[in-house]
Amino acid sequence: LAIAGPNHIEVAVFDFSQSGKWFLDALLTSVDLNDIRQPPVDGIKAKTFIQPSWACEAVAQHLKDAGWNLEARFVVVRAVDKQRVMDVVFQAQKVVKRADRGG
Repeated sequence: LAIAGPNHIEVAVFDFSQSGKWFLDALLTSVDLNDIRQPPVDGIKAKTFIQPSWACEAVAQHLKDAGWNLEARFVVVRAVDKQRVMDVVFQAQKVVKRADRGG
């Protein structure tokens, strides 16, 4: 997904099937994501990892206007940071017991 204009930004939207505390903890507490993590954005339940905050707000508005229904299992991230977010999730998944992952 690319948002065109003078402040062009490419984002990735992930739909994770994972649920549970381990998944949220990984996204919300990992120090590896501190510099891109955003507080909840009005109108979407997805976790957002886009800096600066004005860019995050613009992306959220664009997604809402386009009719995206972003539930809590979704993650929205700048394309350049998508591997970092995936690495955090996969690392957390490795250290959590399978039964606690819901799988």
